[in-house]
Amino acid sequence: MTRDQLIRRLRRLARKQGIEFRVDFAHGKGSHAALYFGSRVTICPDGELKSGTLSAVLKDLGIDRARL
Repeated sequence: MTRDQLIRRLRRLARKQGIEFRVDFAHGKGSHAALYFGSRVTICPDGELKSGTLSAVLKDLGIDRARL
C-alpha cells in the first residue's frame, strides 16, 4: 500500500467515525508527512509502505489494520 492509498482509506474511516483527519506535508522532513487522526499524530514516509511501517503508523494512530 502506498502513502496516498493509506491517506484515502484513513480519510474515509475518519469521515465514517466523525473524527478529524488531516495531512500536513510541512511537518515532515523531506518526503515525510504528518498524519493527524483525531488527537493522535504520526509521521509517514512517501511511496510504498512496507508491512512493518504500515503497522507502526496504524498503531500510532490507534487503528486496527482490519478496520481499513
